[in-house]
Amino acid sequence: MVASVLMSATKLTKRFGTNIVLDGIDFTLQEGTVHVLMGENGAGKSTFIKMIGGLLQPDGGEIRIRGNTVDLRNPAVAAAHGVRVVHQEIHLAPTLSVAENIFLNAMPRRSFGRIDRRKMRQDAAEMLSRLGVRLDVDAPVETLGVAQRQLVEIARALARKAEILILDEPTAALSAAEVDALLERLHLLKAQGLGLIYISHRMEEVRRIGDVVSVLRDGRLALSQPLAAVTDDALIEAMIGRSLETISTRAEGALGQTALHVQGLSCADVFEDVTFSIRAGEVVGVVGPLGSGFVDVGRVIHGVQPMSQGMISVFGKDHRPEPRRSMEAGIAFVPEDRKQTGLMLKSSVRRNASAGLLRELTKRAGFIAGGDECRKVDDIIHSLAINTPDASSPVTTLSGGNQQKVVLGRWLLRNPRILILAEPTRGVDVGAKEAIYALLRQIAGRGGAVLVLTSDLMEAALICDRVKVMRRGRIVDELPKQKLSVAALVNSLYGDGGAARVA
Repeated sequence: MVASVLMSATKLTKRFGTNIVLDGIDFTLQEGTVHVLMGENGAGKSTFIKMIGGLLQPDGGEIRIRGNTVDLRNPAVAAAHGVRVVHQEIHLAPTLSVAENIFLNAMPRRSFGRIDRRKMRQDAAEMLSRLGVRLDVDAPVETLGVAQRQLVEIARALARKAEILILDEPTAALSAAEVDALLERLHLLKAQGLGLIYISHRMEEVRRIGDVVSVLRDGRLALSQPLAAVTDDALIEAMIGRSLETISTRAEGALGQTALHVQGLSCADVFEDVTFSIRAGEVVGVVGPLGSGFVDVGRVIHGVQPMSQGMISVFGKDHRPEPRRSMEAGIAFVPEDRKQTGLMLKSSVRRNASAGLLRELTKRAGFIAGGDECRKVDDIIHSLAINTPDASSPVTTLSGGNQQKVVLGRWLLRNPRILILAEPTRGVDVGAKEAIYALLRQIAGRGGAVLVLTSDLMEAALICDRVKVMRRGRIVDELPKQKLSVAALVNSLYGDGGAARVA
């Protein structure tokens, strides 16, 4: 018997301004199946599920549910059509009971509008039984573990008569045993005829739960096949856009003294016990899923975010992180959000590039030495090949890649000994990425120490000498250059191994 199509999307397209984030996506979900959705960060997965869940409206294409074209203009309309999203961030009322959370805003009523608590508890137990789980329906949610709270979220979706269940990285915060239990319960939902869209990077669990897989890359559909017909290598290559054999690290070069040493560094409620060193002439990466704390490591080292414990040394000297002290010690930090924290959007290319040298360029009377500023900025524009009509042009007229080069140029004018970059190529095109990668290698080649904090696994594999892997606020693995590849990073981030190799 052929399964019925629950939901289909045809030529689904979404733009933000001139940026096309989804470009003609076709997608089909059948009842009683799990359709896995994969792709690197920024590939378009979140935009896609927001449109299916009613949070965003498409600019082109159509969505059909059970063969009927629908306009999912908001989450309530999507829910009325049987679509429910279980987000990675759990949204429950902690002081309310399990039953109250399951039927929040939809509690059964008796005469005169009174809540029928007996029926609510019975119905809540029934929803949980569909998942093959027993919970005290009167227990406050705040007393439950993460895995149990997630089951309450799913039970709440079932109580709203969900037929299409979207799970966004549902195992990100679960232990191995909790993952096993969750996957068993999802198999029960498949058997009951629900259709599941399952977002994950973890190959092993994808194989255990999925029937069909679609891979998004740069907003386009890179692959869509039955899971049994595609290899893990093919999935990875579809995500990164090139053959694994073409990815290699640079040839080994001479390294100098230890430039940066971090020991037992912690930031309250963000990450803990982070330890690593970087030598002069070396590019070291720290990678992790969003929310793992990998970007915060750079913020703490530079001093824009407080540390709770640990120690930092720069070229053998103790360093107390604070932005001005960090600059004086030769540390430069390029933030991930260049528009919000990296650029002065109302200023020119020249003023943005020279902002890090204002004290050096300012004369005694308080005026900026214009000639010196122009010469230095012109040199950096030429050396970085920044595409701008002239240095006086507003920085907002530049492309994303050229804006990123301006931010880099600002710090290069200070000749930093240690360069820390968070998501250095986020939102830039392929040509700009290659130019930035070459620049970072040049900095290392001249004896600088470079720390790259990135969620782009191909980026880490291409430019780093070794990579630290972070999960849930802790470093769990290190990959040396000899073992560094996208496939190895995927396995370390989303597989079951890794912790034994931390150094």
